[in-house]
Amino acid sequence: IRFGEYELALVELEALEKWLKRTSQSYLKKIAQRTDDIKYDLSDVLTHMGRAYAGLEKHKRAEKYFKKAIKKNRKNPVSHCFLAKRYEQRGKTKDAKKHYEKAIKIIGDELHPLVIGAQKRLAAIEQDSK
Repeated sequence: IRFGEYELALVELEALEKWLKRTSQSYLKKIAQRTDDIKYDLSDVLTHMGRAYAGLEKHKRAEKYFKKAIKKNRKNPVSHCFLAKRYEQRGKTKDAKKHYEKAIKIIGDELHPLVIGAQKRLAAIEQDSK
């Protein structure tokens, strides 16, 4: 059987998911007790996994990973933006607005590209609701 790029990426993501479960349940938990940096790093890993699943159009899994990332680090604006985008795609505009607003508040810089993007999405949601 010859796998295409999509199938190969899916296999790699599933392997990474299994590794992450094993690792986060043992080694990373022990280390996380000593430093908050691991929580932030793990949040970034979870966000990247969510992005990868979204790219593969595995949207439920993507959403799950964005939520896990936020649970590990509630101040991760990137995770909030991706989760907001996912909610927006599902028509859950109230939830989307909440997460875009959280990302904006976390960053706090009006000129930051993520803030500008979140503000544009909020304006689009407002426009669509009229």
